[in-house]
Amino acid sequence: MHNRFRRYFAGAALALVGAVLMACGIARGEMAVVLAKATRICLECIGIG
Repeated sequence: MHNRFRRYFAGAALALVGAVLMACGIARGEMAVVLAKATRICLECIGIG
């Protein structure tokens, strides 16, 4: 039972850290930068850009 709790706690803690880091990135305006880079890479892959 103790091992199961440890796994759950570790997963929940990592998910929380990920959510906090995503919120920090969105607050800094990084979402627009990532979207622009992703669009550029996709267009290069299919040969348009």
